[in-house]
Amino acid sequence: MVLTDTIKTKLAELNHRLKGDVSLNEADRLLYASDASIYQRQPLAVARPADRSDCVRLLEFARQYHIALIPRAGGTSLAGQVVGEAMIVDVSRHMTNIIAVDREQRTALVEPGVILDSLNQHIKPLGLKFAPDPSTLNRCTISGIIGNNAWGAHAPVYGSTRDHVLETATALLSGDLLHTKALDDNAFADTLTLPTAQGAIYRCVHSIIEKHRTEIVTRYPDKRNLICNAGYALHELAAMRPWSPQGPPFNLSALLCGSEGTLGIITQAKVKLVPVPKYSVAIGAHFHTIDEALHAVTPALRQGACAVELLDEHLLNLTLHNSEQAKNRFWIEGAPKAVLLIEFYGENAHELNESVQRLISQFKAQQLGYTYNIITGDKVTQVWSMRRAALGLLMGMQSSKKAVSFIEDSAVPVKHLPEFVRHVQSLMQQHGVTCIYYGSVSMGLIHLRPLLDLNQHHDRQTFLILADEVAQLLIQYNGTMSAKHGDGIVRSAYIERFFGPDIVQALQSIKSCFDPDQLLNPHKIVHPEPIDRNLRYQSTTITTTTTGFNWGPNGLLAAAQQCNGAGACRKLAGNGTMCPSYMATREELHSTRGRANTLRQALQQQQGLNGNALKVINHSLQYCLSCKGCRSECPANVDMARLKAECMFQTHKLNGTPLRSIVLSQLPAISRAGSGFSALSNAFTRLPVVKSLLGFSAERPLPKWAARRFSHWFNTHTRHPNAGRAGKIILFNDMFTEYYDPALGCSAVELLERWGFNITLSPCFASPRLSISLGLLDQAQARMAIALNWLQTTVTQDTYILGLEPSELLTYRDEASALPLSDSRMAFLETHRKQFVLFEEFVSEHHQSFCPGVSFEDQTVNIALHVHCHQKSLSNTEHCVTALQTLPQANIQSIPSGCCGMAGLFGYEKQNYALSQQIGELVLFPFLRDLSQPTTIVATGASCRQQIQDSLNIKAFHPAHILHQQLV
Repeated sequence: MVLTDTIKTKLAELNHRLKGDVSLNEADRLLYASDASIYQRQPLAVARPADRSDCVRLLEFARQYHIALIPRAGGTSLAGQVVGEAMIVDVSRHMTNIIAVDREQRTALVEPGVILDSLNQHIKPLGLKFAPDPSTLNRCTISGIIGNNAWGAHAPVYGSTRDHVLETATALLSGDLLHTKALDDNAFADTLTLPTAQGAIYRCVHSIIEKHRTEIVTRYPDKRNLICNAGYALHELAAMRPWSPQGPPFNLSALLCGSEGTLGIITQAKVKLVPVPKYSVAIGAHFHTIDEALHAVTPALRQGACAVELLDEHLLNLTLHNSEQAKNRFWIEGAPKAVLLIEFYGENAHELNESVQRLISQFKAQQLGYTYNIITGDKVTQVWSMRRAALGLLMGMQSSKKAVSFIEDSAVPVKHLPEFVRHVQSLMQQHGVTCIYYGSVSMGLIHLRPLLDLNQHHDRQTFLILADEVAQLLIQYNGTMSAKHGDGIVRSAYIERFFGPDIVQALQSIKSCFDPDQLLNPHKIVHPEPIDRNLRYQSTTITTTTTGFNWGPNGLLAAAQQCNGAGACRKLAGNGTMCPSYMATREELHSTRGRANTLRQALQQQQGLNGNALKVINHSLQYCLSCKGCRSECPANVDMARLKAECMFQTHKLNGTPLRSIVLSQLPAISRAGSGFSALSNAFTRLPVVKSLLGFSAERPLPKWAARRFSHWFNTHTRHPNAGRAGKIILFNDMFTEYYDPALGCSAVELLERWGFNITLSPCFASPRLSISLGLLDQAQARMAIALNWLQTTVTQDTYILGLEPSELLTYRDEASALPLSDSRMAFLETHRKQFVLFEEFVSEHHQSFCPGVSFEDQTVNIALHVHCHQKSLSNTEHCVTALQTLPQANIQSIPSGCCGMAGLFGYEKQNYALSQQIGELVLFPFLRDLSQPTTIVATGASCRQQIQDSLNIKAFHPAHILHQQLV
């Protein structure tokens, strides 16, 4: 459908009438063209309603002008549920209120955009939670999980979302509001007589169940054996009164659960809450084969396991190469072909332990598995983090073949699982396809992820053949193709094969009853389109572009395609670093997913990085802080900081480098000159006109040059007598320490010399990090080459190159290897990469071998620790904690902050200043303001310390400062 000028004008008028907004902007439409599925189609427009009245206006507009609508929230659906040529209605931006919580009744009344994790955090002090726990719980929303009838690993105990939705308020295409809740027999009979839209819908649904009940009971899977999310939940209604006298009261909410936004827009929901279990214990059971693991599922369930999750060897191997998940695989021993994560809940720790031991004994007796690691406490949370990262890990595979999502929702009764999977393995072998196996096997679900390249015609044909063959297998085993992730585009076409034409007729009647004009999320569940239409991986010829970074054999487009759309970057503040601008603005445009989607589609549409593509891409990248949080926290390891630098480099090539970027790139030379006349220079930079010329905010003070450079002090200082007894260190002299904070360098040198190290100070090289952040990749390569030339002549196998500033030092462990350096320099980096270490890493790992006799004051030191973003991403926060714990009485609080908001030059720029402060206010600033006792603030990054000083007038210190201060 093409929007006429008249409709565009009417949409602009509608935008003024809404409390929310409607956009026809090309960039916004690119953002919403895909979800976490294999599909992509640009919508007609994007609307973000602020409340129920906005939803009603949007529905009335759609009916009047015959425009399709697709309700959407987190956009994490895997079957293409929210992809289509329609107006997207995103309820996740504004409709996010938790309206009321009733502790006594254990219920919560919420708006549709409330994130599941936010609700659980809100009610955690009450000892309650919303039970269904899909792996996307830190970004999926209430309306999304209702739309998909989501469920998670603990479904054996809690069931699906349908079991926990008590009431809904749903806006219909007619403009009417449908209220659903449990109705006793009399209330249900009365509702059938109402002369309203609600009465008409109830009469229609009643008539359909009456007509098709026998077929429904026959064709739908037995809900006691598995959860089925195919079609509409007619089997759930047929099991209620009045059709089942012993069943629960009639509640139309069950029908809306799993309806995928095809019947109306949920504007409010009342959900059931459950108590948080007091105790939890898990077993990490290791197996020689997948078949052996699947035979262990039934014994685990008989012992009362509340969750049984399968992970195969392919998935486990991916965790080895992901810095975030490598920390969470502590429970994996050796190289198992499969593991089961088996969890038990309960109120009695002793009884849980007995259950665990009984199960392990049973496994041993039946020769199932060979290692059974017991996991308790916070470690259980770490293990689940690894499991929930599975989707992103798969999509981040460095290969043209991806773990494609189309038969991943297959389920059969648990007793049939081993045999079913053996048949699937045989099919994969016949087609020469590698397949990954994981999922909630406790509910008979097995995520089947064949590795295919859907850019290739042959693999697209295999995709269709496998879909048909697996569907036939599932029918043979009384299973379902849509157990958890729903129908969407990829499975709606198979509903008739499973249910037959009579049920399909019933589903179409339900759709027409709610949506007679077929405008709500068309072609999902009923009237499906072919499953190979609108694939996001269609073959695309990209014009060859000389890139500043080496993007490997698959190129820049493949780097953008690493984002699978799962939306892990849409989490809220306090849950990691990624993505600070999204945490502050809650705008899809400012999420890593939004930027990657924009980049991928602009490359595909424009067939390269030309002017049109770069204009769209740079709009989405403007508020990327290059924090590198996505580099580790995104399960697919999308490195948006590097992608941003590449896009800036391409923009400079096309349009010329802006004078401001040229000037800022010379900051090392400017700093060298300014430090010679520090008093005069500092007075000069305080002038508003200077900040204005540099494009810096008038509200942001600039760093002050020190009266004496660090290298001057170093060259004249008296070495400690211990120096040289323990070994040699090259101290990497960064620009910040040399010109602005020489006291930091002095502290580090005096500490290290007392610990026995002979220090060689490197020259203060011009910063490659600065050049990269400005998109001057040719300059970064030249600066890197100069530094490496010096290091090649100085570094030996037993020499550490120790850095104080994370962003500077870590560039040599990260981006350096992607720059077009000579073979000898690349070989040097490869050989010596592990010798580039941060001060905290060095102290943490080697302090026990330092020269004895260095002691610290034996006094209590309260420390609040904020770690630089690059350090969190490319190193480990625990190194900082361990280094500070060399103090005998250090009480260390790690601040649960993400980025401080400064991010190098970002926080200085006038267009970014307000956002910089907004990011700081998410966690860091409130935490520091609320400290109730005298506390020393430690921040490992120079820009972090500057942000804290500027914004709160609190002095923060580097770990080397603190350790030096505490020396006896």
